[in-house]
Amino acid sequence: MDSGTRSSSSSVPAPQSEVSDGASHEQSFVIIGAGIGGLSLALALQKLSIPVVVYERDTAFDSRTQGYSLTMQKDGYSALEALGVAQQVRDASPGVTKGSTAISNKGKVLWVHEREAGEG
Repeated sequence: MDSGTRSSSSSVPAPQSEVSDGASHEQSFVIIGAGIGGLSLALALQKLSIPVVVYERDTAFDSRTQGYSLTMQKDGYSALEALGVAQQVRDASPGVTKGSTAISNKGKVLWVHEREAGEG
């Protein structure tokens, strides 16, 4: 997303507040960064009907060339299920492994290391 682009929540009415000028103003959470943490927080707040605005400076997923990593422990999918995105993650995943998988910024699987039984 462009730095001026904002992603907002559904059409749930925003909470109103009174400020010193006596006018009513819409309140929403502002999240800076559309990484895994920022977007997870945005999804969780939306599920609670709390308006959210997310700002991201990168214009595309591959704007940065560094790698990304996601490690999930045994119960990691329960958090994804709570956010309502577990099936989408399963569908987009190159596969669940007990080890490591390296994927390029273009989505190509570079290598897979399966752990052996008893290995850390």
